[in-house]
Amino acid sequence: MSAVGRSRQLDIHFRTNKLRDCAQDESAAVREFGPRVGRKFFEVINRLEGLTSIDEVRQMRYLDFHRLRGDRAGQHALKLGRRERLIVLVTDDESLEISEVSLRHYE
Repeated sequence: MSAVGRSRQLDIHFRTNKLRDCAQDESAAVREFGPRVGRKFFEVINRLEGLTSIDEVRQMRYLDFHRLRGDRAGQHALKLGRRERLIVLVTDDESLEISEVSLRHYE
């Protein structure tokens, strides 16, 4: 089968094994982050895995993908809830590193 016409998926890496485990097992995510955020984390990671570029992440407006400033310059965030966000590093247009789940944003 030819590689022409096939799009490459977004490479997703995890800063910790715990984040990777939560991305692979919804019950682990619920135990780690609580029911609401754990389910949302699991859902967002599964949606990201089907994408091919960072531009597609930006098009998912409900995630509010945005660049961070100050002491988090160089990082980006995705909205998980009212006060919770997923902190990521964009390494290039086809790679994303999941860094942490911030549970106390805007407090």
